[in-house]
Amino acid sequence: MKRFSIFFLVLLAINSCIKPPNYPVEPQIEFVSISDIAIGFQDSIDVVISFTDGDGDIGWLEQDTASCDPCDGSCYEHPTIDLIIKRINSSCVIPSHLPYITPKGKIDDISGKITYNIAQILIFPDDTIIYTFQIKDRAGHFSNIVQTPPITFE
Repeated sequence: MKRFSIFFLVLLAINSCIKPPNYPVEPQIEFVSISDIAIGFQDSIDVVISFTDGDGDIGWLEQDTASCDPCDGSCYEHPTIDLIIKRINSSCVIPSHLPYITPKGKIDDISGKITYNIAQILIFPDDTIIYTFQIKDRAGHFSNIVQTPPITFE
């Protein structure tokens, strides 16, 4: 019984030293990688960004883009558009959705990586494209904006 008590106290001491993450309630994102920065006409690329969110409210179970016009700014206010991708020097966005993410355990803080495929990029010789990414959580908090490196024609 004495060994069990000592073992229990050691486990309790170790557990009390482990601190859970403490992220802000506004999502935060970072650019991680891009599959290629020199592409051909109508190629696609994969962009990876990482995210953190302090209250774990990323993604929607039901998604609807019917009332979102990509070129008039309404996608920013649309309740279920939560991944906004924009080509620099364009007023139009690519409205997209994140999967519903459920925090695990007693802590709401979540983190992870998102891989997004931008399909059939229309690019011509001497053209350079830069995309920006921003996410919005269910509470309406917007993340910071990250951008890809310049993508050029190969």
